[in-house]
Amino acid sequence: MRRILLTVILIAALLTGCTSPSSAGKSREITISAAASLADALTDVAKSYTEKTGVQVHLNFASSGSLEKQIEEGAPVDLFFSASEEYTHHLIQNGWVDKTHTQPLLANELVLIVPKDSTGIHTLENLKNAKSIAIGTPDIVPAGQYAKQALTSLNLWKPLEPKLVNGKDVRQVLSYVETGNADAGLVYKSDALISSKVKVVQTLPAASHEKIVYPCAVIKHSANKKNAEKMFKFLQSKTAAKTFKKYGFEPIKKE
Repeated sequence: MRRILLTVILIAALLTGCTSPSSAGKSREITISAAASLADALTDVAKSYTEKTGVQVHLNFASSGSLEKQIEEGAPVDLFFSASEEYTHHLIQNGWVDKTHTQPLLANELVLIVPKDSTGIHTLENLKNAKSIAIGTPDIVPAGQYAKQALTSLNLWKPLEPKLVNGKDVRQVLSYVETGNADAGLVYKSDALISSKVKVVQTLPAASHEKIVYPCAVIKHSANKKNAEKMFKFLQSKTAAKTFKKYGFEPIKKE
């Protein structure tokens, strides 16, 4: 009788261990590190995914350059969604990402914005009259890199450089213009669309900068790789594409 009782207790302990909340929870959640410009759209997409699958999606937004450094320093990330192919290529070269689970998903445009009630700036040429112009820090913010490329291509970088105010990410650039701390700013079209406090006065020529592409990649050493791969596929779905398009992004069709 005692042996039977011990056996029952052992089986119960094993079952309890197999179904502990901590282990179950870990396998039902993923973390995505994503470019700040994706904040609103990706939050909606993640919510839809959680409702559909029950998998909790944790989102970490910052500049793509900062996020790449976090991943290479060992941050527990399952997917990386960058605003530039450059940072994803770095992770591939350094062994953090597998090429078979990397895909360009979205495209965007670079636009010149001013406060809603501004009347003095209508084009890039008018920026010579501005006191301050906000852009992302070119070394770590893709939007800032594209802005520098465009202004350089249009022979405006050197004349305007003394007026430039750098933001830690594109959302900070947007905030500078919204609050009047900058007379104008260069952000993505998708960022301008979410704000009622700014207006777009010009879309920069596509030929003036590299094509704006958002690649997504599964981190090779993800602790939740199966769920990460499922989310990776969902981000390429028609449902996700519809949401991204609503926020001003242009989904890239898979070849």
